[in-house]
Order: sequence, then C-alpha cells, then structure tokens
Amino acid sequence: MIYVLTYNVPHRKTQDLLYRLSAKGYNNIVVLATPWVVRNNYKPLIPHRSLIPIDITTEHFCKIFKYSFQKVEIDNIANVVGDRKKDIVLIGGAGILPKNVVQLGNIINAHPSWLPYIRGLDALKWTIYFDKPIGVTSHIISDEVDAGLLIKRELVPLYPWDTFHSVAYRQYEMEIDILCNSITDIKNASLEPLPTDQEVRRRMPNSKEKKLMKRFERIIDKHGTSNRIMTIKDYKVHDSSFIDENVKIGRDTEIWHYSHIQSGAIIGTNCILGQNVNIGVNVKIGNYVKIQNNVSVYEGVELEDHVFCGPSMVFTNIKYPRSEFPQKGSEYYQRTLVKKSVSIGANATVLCGITIGEYAVIGAGSVVTKDVPDYALIMGNPGKITGYVDKLGKRISQ
Repeated sequence: MIYVLTYNVPHRKTQDLLYRLSAKGYNNIVVLATPWVVRNNYKPLIPHRSLIPIDITTEHFCKIFKYSFQKVEIDNIANVVGDRKKDIVLIGGAGILPKNVVQLGNIINAHPSWLPYIRGLDALKWTIYFDKPIGVTSHIISDEVDAGLLIKRELVPLYPWDTFHSVAYRQYEMEIDILCNSITDIKNASLEPLPTDQEVRRRMPNSKEKKLMKRFERIIDKHGTSNRIMTIKDYKVHDSSFIDENVKIGRDTEIWHYSHIQSGAIIGTNCILGQNVNIGVNVKIGNYVKIQNNVSVYEGVELEDHVFCGPSMVFTNIKYPRSEFPQKGSEYYQRTLVKKSVSIGANATVLCGITIGEYAVIGAGSVVTKDVPDYALIMGNPGKITGYVDKLGKRISQ
C-alpha cells in the first residue's frame, strides 16, 4: 500500500504527485488528509513556490483518480498506516510530524536541495546564496529536520538562458519525480544516514533576498553551459591546483593555490591544505587535518585526524637516499605514522619509518629521528623529549 500524506485543502504539490502516480500505473493509493494549519503571513521579496492548485477539494480529487481518501488527525497517522515493513508513506504536504509518526521508519520526503548542504526552509534560495549544488533529495525522514536515510539525490540541470524562476520550476518538477520514483528507488538505495552538522535554515530575510539575483547570475555564468549539469564537489579546490585521477577528497575540505594531489590519495573531511602543498601517491590523510604552506606529504606517510603540519615542515620516505641508485616505488618507502591530534611546528623534519604518538608536539625546527610517545614535547636536533603536554598542547611536565 502507498499512502500519500497531505492537507485537507487543495494543495498543488499533492495534486501533481497524484497525477504522476496515476501516470505510472499506481492504483493502491490511500490519501491521508490532515488539518491545514494557518501559518505566519511571511511575504518574500522573490516568491518562487506560489503555484496555484486546482480549486477542488482533496477528497474530490481522489474520487477522480479512484484513490482512497481518509481524513486523519496528525497524531493518529501511526494508527492508520498498515504494514510498516511493506507500506510506504509519501509526504505530499505536512508540517512537523510527531515522534510516533516519524518512528514508523517508512515515511519518505523529497527535499529541494542536495542534502545535507541546505536544510530547512527556502532551500533553493539558501542554496544559491551559499553557492551550493542545486539539487533534490529523497530520504526516509528522522526526528531531525531534513535528515534520516538517503534514498537518492539528483542535480538540477542549468542552462545559459535560465532565469531564477525557470530553475525553481525545474527543481519543483524534479522534486515531484524523485518522490514518485522513491517507491522503486528505495529497493536499491544505500540508505546511508544523512549528516546533521549543517544549520537548519529559516525563511530567508529580505535583506539577503536583495543579493540573491546577482548570486544567481554568477552561478549561471559558472555552470550554465548548454546541456551541462553542475559538477558536484563536496570540497573546494583553487583553480591553480591539480587533482589527479583516482583521488578521494572529503566533504568541506579546502585545497588552496598551486597544490598537487596525486593519484590514489585519500583526504578526509574538513581538511585545509595551504599553498604549494603536495600529497603523494596513495597517501592517507584523516579528517580535520591542517597542512600549512610548502609541505610535501610523500608516499608512505599517513596522517590521522586533527594533525597540524606547520609551514615548510618536512617528511621523508627513504632511509638512505642515493641519486646514483634510484629507489622508486612503494617497496622502497618507509612507513611513517602521525597519530591523532599531533602538532608539528614550522620547519621541523620528520625522518621516515617512525610513529609519532597521539597529541605529541614537535617544536619548530626540530628533527625527529625516532618514535615519539603520546603527549610528548619534542625539541632540538636531534629531537629529544623535553616534557609532556595536555590535549590543548600546554606543557604539563618538565
């Protein structure tokens, strides 16, 4: 059974959804109509979802398509839905659903953004304002706003002739389609949890709407090539940098000027790589790592989460380098492991084949020649333990 949740008043999105379900041959539809709640009379400067429904009741609309219709209080939805393992509930229109309804685990929403970037209201406007990918997402809802389990995401095509409203309407139609298609898409979906670290947006204030059209024009200039869809990138790369093939870069990572990420490298989320940074073949870098200017992380080196590499610090990966006798290839490279939350100061040198323990601090200009225990403070050439630090990096022992 397929349930469609909506309001007991004419509603355009619900009508369009029922049209598509009928066109696809679905006839086992039950429409659950909840009371309409009057909301604050917000007046946008740029309306984009003012679509007018056919002026007939939802009940009469269902009779035309021979769908079942039932009025229901929103708190009673959980008692109406039948087999939770087989049945699907599509949200045509609804306010905030109570917890007992969300916990059914089979309620599907289509959201007008590429989740998780923009959550909440006015998603298209905020997407444009922050220059995020314009898309639509189907997902099983959770008790957090625009979160839950991912079913599918699709990007909205952009063209040179587009206006704000043509993109808005194209996105709306794709939103209806992805919601309708979720009935079959869910069977092969990964159902991975959607991150919830992005702010839930409210209605866009008029002061920001005034800036919207110029930002939209920049997006069209950048992405609106004929028959081209925006390239979805979860990260930022400066135009002067090079990213080889077969590279994985995590969400919200930033790579700045004249840097090079070589094939097979894996870089986590929320990292910052400064100017003139080289990441070698097959190097693995964790999340929230910060690498300052002029640093090369060669093959054989691994950085765990929250590592800090100061400007011009040096890693090595061959113990006895000889230009006359080349040692090129993974079999020659010594493994160096820099564990969680280590800080390495500017111009320090780390010789290969060692492990630096969690939260250790390597002083500026120091040369690390052997393994470093957790929380140790290393200074000098060769580097020696001169004390210990806490998690904030402050000395706690001489």
